[in-house]
Amino acid sequence: MICPYCKKEMEEGFIPAITMRNQWIKKDGKIPATIFTTSKDGFAISEFPLFTRKKTIANYCSECETIIISVKKNE
Repeated sequence: MICPYCKKEMEEGFIPAITMRNQWIKKDGKIPATIFTTSKDGFAISEFPLFTRKKTIANYCSECETIIISVKKNE
């Protein structure tokens, strides 16, 4: 993937979901009360790691120090 900011190649990686699902929550949103729920102020970007660890695919640009996450490529 090419970085949309500096136009250099990004490195593919992932963000692990080990004890709870990864979530995006808006700036003033509330963190969910339990590890089993998703915030009403956001959405899940990974599945819940019930019996196995899950991950969210993310591309990293070392030049810009930016991570881009695709919410449709969850594993």
